[in-house]
Amino acid sequence: MVQPLALRFSPDRRRFGLARMQAYFQSSPPISSRRQVRLFLRALRDFAAGEPQHDDITVLIAIAWSSPCMGPIQDCDSYVQP
Repeated sequence: MVQPLALRFSPDRRRFGLARMQAYFQSSPPISSRRQVRLFLRALRDFAAGEPQHDDITVLIAIAWSSPCMGPIQDCDSYVQP
């Protein structure tokens, strides 16, 4: 688990935690990574409801895409990404 998320507490001392983070991203709409980070940081602030931040927060968004070349043994030399 990412340590700062483990340390981000709500006023009633609940941790944000990995399960809450997974639920957040699984239910989020397909939007730009920049907007996704901003909304996630807002969700963290809302969860903390004014409680002090105990550590720095780093967010990394990985974007996955597939192509015809992702399958088993394909000739991808002529593939051009759309």
